[in-house]
Amino acid sequence: MVNFATGNAFQDGDFPRSGVVQRAYGIWDRPGLGAPAGRALPRGMDTLAPRSYTRNPDGVVTLTTTTDLNWRLHDGWYFNFPGTAEAVLSDPISTAGVLSFLTIRPRDTTVSECSLNHKAALYTVNPVSGKVDRPAQGSIMVLSTKTPIAAKDIDAQKVSVVSDMTPKPFLPPGSNLPAPCKPGQHAKRVITGGARRSFCASAAVDHSDCNGGKSPA
Repeated sequence: MVNFATGNAFQDGDFPRSGVVQRAYGIWDRPGLGAPAGRALPRGMDTLAPRSYTRNPDGVVTLTTTTDLNWRLHDGWYFNFPGTAEAVLSDPISTAGVLSFLTIRPRDTTVSECSLNHKAALYTVNPVSGKVDRPAQGSIMVLSTKTPIAAKDIDAQKVSVVSDMTPKPFLPPGSNLPAPCKPGQHAKRVITGGARRSFCASAAVDHSDCNGGKSPA
């Protein structure tokens, strides 16, 4: 899978750009893609399965609608960022079966590109399906349904994701430490100058959304 997201802030006027829709993508670079006798290279959005995400007033982002990903028909997935002028300005990271990336969005339309007052959100989605299929950042109730969180606001505009080697064999009652990860999972820590966040992720990639054709290895 080739995963990437859009956005830039290299020149005056690059960010924020309220009139441009920024997106995240996942494309299967399947064998023979673009070869004379192989599958044509994806162009445009017609062969990509859309996902739709919504941000609530607390800054929490959840998946609202999705299209089944059929690899006979689709080359991958995409979704639009739910915020106005929301964009990715640093490299996404795929580790332990989770694609994580940070988006930046202005607090209002009058904020300049050099402001330190932008809002940032950490996304954690499945790199193969483009959905959020495990509660790496917890869950909330949406219309009486327990729904995993795709993104939360974070107090930083640049983060790193590293392996969390902190031993957590036992948590006493009332402890505020992160819960131990389940067997077969990896603990990951998001670190930055002003925020700390941990999440658990599986090393195995979930192909539950691949309902047709050969799925990515």
